[in-house]
Amino acid sequence: MTTYNDIDQQIHHAVQILAKFNRAFVPETPADEYTNLGFDPIGERVWGRWAQSGERRYCLTLSLREQEFQLLDDGYHIIGRWRLEGQRQAALEESIARQLTEHFGLHGQGILRPLHYQIPTYPFSSVPFSAWDAVALSVWMKYRALANHAGQELLAYFQLEGEVRIWPHHFDTGVYFEPDNLIGIGFGFAMADQMVPEAYFYLSFYGLNGHQVAYKQLPDLKKGVWKTGPDWKGAILPYHQIEAPQVRQFLRTALKWAGYF
Repeated sequence: MTTYNDIDQQIHHAVQILAKFNRAFVPETPADEYTNLGFDPIGERVWGRWAQSGERRYCLTLSLREQEFQLLDDGYHIIGRWRLEGQRQAALEESIARQLTEHFGLHGQGILRPLHYQIPTYPFSSVPFSAWDAVALSVWMKYRALANHAGQELLAYFQLEGEVRIWPHHFDTGVYFEPDNLIGIGFGFAMADQMVPEAYFYLSFYGLNGHQVAYKQLPDLKKGVWKTGPDWKGAILPYHQIEAPQVRQFLRTALKWAGYF
């Protein structure tokens, strides 16, 4: 479990550069979607958003296997590389900003501004990046790919279109949607936090337009637990219980309780 939490934190720290690229070059949206990221299991990378510069488009990605930032053009060709190992985050940001400005017509200085949110200060935040363990990376990608798939299955169940994205702030892979005018549904895979000491799937129902969700007479989830604290209410499936069939059963039971299955 420690291995997963450690690699989760290290990737969370690194991808803030992608969020800064998005913030600098992608048109702002009210709900912060423009800073969102995405995990690509085929390419084994974390994507940022596409940025327009004249007639060209660019996207900054983090290649997990190569452990480097890669700039792609709109033909998906790698036209810039910045290796993580041995580099501090601030130095990487400066190098990326300079090359974006000098070679690609993007005003890269925007990358150097602090983000509008804060993430935890991890013990390794101020030291150079070290090489990531290949086994830990494979495990991380397995669970983030499962989160992508589960999010798409949930959207498909409601016959809705939507993005399964990574919010760079809390670093959960998830979706939020409103199947009707009474309920909003949030589902995702989150980092370990103060509520749960290991990574976990969550499913929560939010009342809309004056509707109240009464978290009473909660069914046994078989796998997972209900959390009904003052700050958050919903169902939790912790890391050590996660496999694809358990995720589906977890969703079915919670959705049935809410009247959607």
